[in-house]
Amino acid sequence: MASFTSSSLPQNPTLRSSALNTVIVVPLLSENKVDYNHSIRSFKTLFRSLGDINLERETHSNKDKSGAKDITLIIPNANLTPPGEWRYDDTPLQSHDWSVGCQRINFADGLQSINAKDRLKAFDKKKKNASNASHFGEFVDLIPSRGTAAIIGVLSVKDCQNEDDLHRAEVELKRWKERFTPILYAQKYWEEAFDSPMAPKHFVEKRLFVFDSFDEDNVIDLSKSKMRSGELVAFPPTENMDLHLNVVVNDLAVSIFMNLEKRIRVLDEMNDEKFGVAAGKKDDDKPGIGDVANLVSPDGTFDIPTASESEKDETGEEANQMNDQNPSPHGQNKGKINWRNMAANAVKALNKNHNTLVDDAHESLPPIENELQTIIDTTFDETRLTAKDIANIFRRNEARRFKHSADLALMAGSAMDAYDRFARAAELLKRAYDPLWYAASLEGIATSFVAMADTGGHGADQYLEKISSTQNKSCMLRHQF
Repeated sequence: MASFTSSSLPQNPTLRSSALNTVIVVPLLSENKVDYNHSIRSFKTLFRSLGDINLERETHSNKDKSGAKDITLIIPNANLTPPGEWRYDDTPLQSHDWSVGCQRINFADGLQSINAKDRLKAFDKKKKNASNASHFGEFVDLIPSRGTAAIIGVLSVKDCQNEDDLHRAEVELKRWKERFTPILYAQKYWEEAFDSPMAPKHFVEKRLFVFDSFDEDNVIDLSKSKMRSGELVAFPPTENMDLHLNVVVNDLAVSIFMNLEKRIRVLDEMNDEKFGVAAGKKDDDKPGIGDVANLVSPDGTFDIPTASESEKDETGEEANQMNDQNPSPHGQNKGKINWRNMAANAVKALNKNHNTLVDDAHESLPPIENELQTIIDTTFDETRLTAKDIANIFRRNEARRFKHSADLALMAGSAMDAYDRFARAAELLKRAYDPLWYAASLEGIATSFVAMADTGGHGADQYLEKISSTQNKSCMLRHQF
């Protein structure tokens, strides 16, 4: 589990990278005080302590050319305590087991790490239209692990003269969070107008790690903080760091897991909703080719639906006039008309209502806040879409949400749930003719197998039983025919 194969791509990404939750760590109140700032020193102490952690977990340290370190902690789920409100029968991760699997958390230096710089270039709104902006975020919908799971601000109270400095640090942390929070590609230029329930900004954790608050000369009252409960963490002196850090990291891992679970639940709810065309609903008041075809009888004529007793007085006279004007070739006028005239009338009706049908289809387009996209998605003239095109868009969006939720399940450490969702997504994306997302789903299936191997094969037996059962059913069907 500790071995990480390298690649020729920048940052040496592997299949395991898809399971990483990136946490950005930044020092606060450190502008223009790099050499003498106490928060900078506390920041370095934190990273050294993270690298030294060895309490039933594995660490991987990666140093880039600038000297900045990224530290990856592989935390067994067995070390974590599920929240009191968590229930097995209520989670969308039906195969999740707290006794097996692991969480992978990558702590990145927010000032110097390549991982942090790529995210800052891609997600910082100030650099959205800059010429040197990164393309890293243009595929965050396809690869959620490129996002940010949490932002940690490190503050030493020795840099605070009063409580105003504490509040200034909290405001600075809030700004850092906004700058590192990813934006869905479909919302890149519409975020202010449309707030998507699956937007990552709703699920990024925030922590303020406060050092030196136990010193005798400390005058800052941390109870005056404006942070929410659990967001501010006071660290003890360095000699007691390890045990306390272990508890803090485990708490952060559980919070990240819960946010991933919430994101999956949102995606599942979207896929469970029925949107007009996507649900196969039709407006009976509007003519369509299918309505004409359903009236064809075996003898080449069209059956006229029999009017109810209450409608006979209103429709009978008109129907008789139509039958007199269009006699049947067989002389049987009652309830039948010549199919050629009927087809001509149907075509005229469809042509007459063509614009209305297109307008209605345009109005039923999926909301922009429910879409997942990448930069290579082509644009189209929405006014030229047919009802079939609209239905295909809904199916594509549903399939992409399945794939997105599969990545989140993988990041949550539930390999079997990830496999099930990747397999379902691959099936739907293949039908939707969505090659990039289909290929990514197949890669996700392979990644799920790697995750199963990393957890000692957990989920592999269940997978093999499922495959064996499917093959047996296929053999039985073949024998039947």
